[in-house]
Amino acid sequence: SDSTRLLVHEIGDYKTMDLECVSFNHPKYKEPTWYMLGRDHIYELQKLEDENESSVFVGDFVMEDGAMYMSSRIDPLFLLLPSLIQNRISSSPGKFCFSPIQQLISPEEH
Repeated sequence: SDSTRLLVHEIGDYKTMDLECVSFNHPKYKEPTWYMLGRDHIYELQKLEDENESSVFVGDFVMEDGAMYMSSRIDPLFLLLPSLIQNRISSSPGKFCFSPIQQLISPEEH
């Protein structure tokens, strides 16, 4: 199987080119979703594909899998909101519960 994929990503500062792919549960759908962590931004990866078989030309290269991935910059708060809300629900009524960031984004939650 060919591991080459087409990624549509904004061109900006070269700092955005140093990206790490990580998986978190989607805040709304609670399903594992891929994100790219950059130095200054977080991007959600979205797969675009035709329901029929398709190919994509990239320069002189033909990619047999016509699927493309797009990155969309997101606010990191969207990834933390479900954990913050859950933490608030599990604390005593009228009281706030302190949680370190590592606990809010722990792999057990994702």
